Amino acid sequence: MIHEFIHEKIGAYAIGALDRDEVPDVEAHLRECAECAQALAGYRRLPPALNLAVPDAPLPDGFSERLVRRATERQRPVAMPIPFRRPPVRDGLHRYWQRLGDALLPWGLAAACLLVALLATGRISELNADLSEHRSYRAQITEVMASPGLRTRAVEPVNSQVQGNLFVSKTRDSAVLMCTGLPPPEEGRVYQVWLTGGGKVASAGTFKTWSSGTYYFLVHPSEGLAPYNRLRVTVEPEGGSSAPSGRDVMRARF
Repeated sequence: MIHEFIHEKIGAYAIGALDRDEVPDVEAHLRECAECAQALAGYRRLPPALNLAVPDAPLPDGFSERLVRRATERQRPVAMPIPFRRPPVRDGLHRYWQRLGDALLPWGLAAACLLVALLATGRISELNADLSEHRSYRAQITEVMASPGLRTRAVEPVNSQVQGNLFVSKTRDSAVLMCTGLPPPEEGRVYQVWLTGGGKVASAGTFKTWSSGTYYFLVHPSEGLAPYNRLRVTVEPEGGSSAPSGRDVMRARF
């Protein structure tokens, strides 16, 4: 009973979210239990994987405005080593087109600068949105991992190289799937997470891996975890499938 009680608290201890009065008991047990010590070593990969050890670095104040202003400012002409000379104009028609081009050149440069500014502004907005979404996702995973009474379920990999755990939080009605050694899927394929139980099968989303490192996937179905008792991960076509159709990669019980 003591082993199971301490084992459920190792995840919170690894990320520094355990209550202070519980830390001495956990540390004393870790010195005597090789299994829990090994689990702690795996949990401690969580902060680097989620980039929690590096403080957020938001864009400096006024960065977007300065970028747009610089893109729209007229640049001073740069002296060239060999100046460009126009060929002599021989007739009135050529002179007319030359003057028209000279008159339109500043407008063309201004339009190009404006286009660059618009593209830069749009790209910055996209980057800010991506950063905000990443931080929100990371925060949700951290909340689940730090929730009280977190339960740990071992993942049953189909491939022996894959290892992982499923962290289940009743208070958050969510779970976090952690896996290591999962290779990137084939071209045009993704990993899809499925929840099953009582004859019901529901997709919890898709993800990709870019190397065989440690990855975390948040399982947060809108109806909660109560209707389900198992989790599956399969290989599916890009964009996901409506039902499991590819080979199984791993399984776990809630």
